[in-house]
Amino acid sequence: METISHYEGSQSSESSPESKVQILRQRLSVFYKKKGARAAYEYVTIFARTLQERYPQCREYRLYHLLIGSTPMGECNYFDFDNEDSIEKFINTLV
Repeated sequence: METISHYEGSQSSESSPESKVQILRQRLSVFYKKKGARAAYEYVTIFARTLQERYPQCREYRLYHLLIGSTPMGECNYFDFDNEDSIEKFINTLV
């Protein structure tokens, strides 16, 4: 589980958390266009529900908000999940 401050303190501006969010948002958009909105939504929702079941605090993760299309209510404490639960990895497999 990586915190956003970890990313901000050790990454260049091109790979800052919000830069990564923008790139991943574009990839999600491409997936939705290729797959069709309804089918893409259903596919993404399955993964999002799995994360909700495993991590009750999932709304504290910035990429979870990107995945479900919501805006964080405040600053997120974490950026992404680890290993097979990584949203970044999940999105990168879509396109």
